[in-house]
Amino acid sequence: MSGNKSPVKLKKVLNIVENTVFTIILLFIILTLFSTAYSRIKGKEPSVLGHKLYYVASGSMTPTLPVGSLVIVKEIDASGIKVSDIITFKGSSGTAVTHRVVEVPKDKKSFTTRGDANNTNDPLPVVSENLIGKVVIHIPFIGYLLQFLKSKYGLVVITAVIAFMIILNLLPKQKVNKLGGF
Repeated sequence: MSGNKSPVKLKKVLNIVENTVFTIILLFIILTLFSTAYSRIKGKEPSVLGHKLYYVASGSMTPTLPVGSLVIVKEIDASGIKVSDIITFKGSSGTAVTHRVVEVPKDKKSFTTRGDANNTNDPLPVVSENLIGKVVIHIPFIGYLLQFLKSKYGLVVITAVIAFMIILNLLPKQKVNKLGGF
C-alpha cells in the first residue's frame, strides 16, 4: 500500500515544482514585457528591479559576451570598480558600451577599458560620470529577444504567447492531455 502512495506524493511534488517554475518564468516575462514597454514609451533604457538591460551588438567582448547576449547591469559607485570587472558606460557616441576594466587609477575617477576580443585598450578612458554600472549577469542570446520585444511586432507576439501560456496552464490537465498529449 505504501508503494502506491510514494509515486502519488512524488507526482504532487513534481506538479508543485512545475507550477512554481512556470509561475516564476511567466512573472519574469511579464515584468520584462512591461518594463520594456514602459521604457519604450518614456524613451528610457529597459530595467527590471533596478537593473538595466542591454543587448550585446558587437563581438568586442567575445567569447565572454557573445553577440546577442543580454547583459544585466547594476548601478554601482565608481569607487567599487576594480580591474577585471566588466562595466557598461556611455561611449563617445553616446551609446552604451560594455568592456572589461584593465586599469584603475588611484583616484578612481576614470578607467581604462578593453573588449576581450580586442588587442588594444579603448582609445579614451571612461570617466566616472559616464559609468552606467557593473555587469552582474549575462545570458547568451536572450538579447535577441529583448531587441525583438522593443519592436511593435515583438510586443504583440509576446503578449499573445503569455496569454496562450496562461490559458494552457488554466485548462484542466485531462483536457490538455486529450488535446495534444502534454
